[in-house]
Amino acid sequence: MPTIKSINKALAPYHVELEKGEGYFYYVYDFGDSFATESVYCSHLSELSKQDWVDGGIAFAKKVESDKED
Repeated sequence: MPTIKSINKALAPYHVELEKGEGYFYYVYDFGDSFATESVYCSHLSELSKQDWVDGGIAFAKKVESDKED
């Protein structure tokens, strides 16, 4: 079963953290002058695999970084 700690360890190189809200989770990108969030509407961490959570966080980071370049 995935844990937020293990997911965040895998996401650390991408400047992304997974956080738990009330009934949902969200990614936080925070690097330099860039800050963004993206919600994931899953009420339980176990609804996705660890790899799915990590892949989602990496995709989010790439999206934020791409948006910065535009």
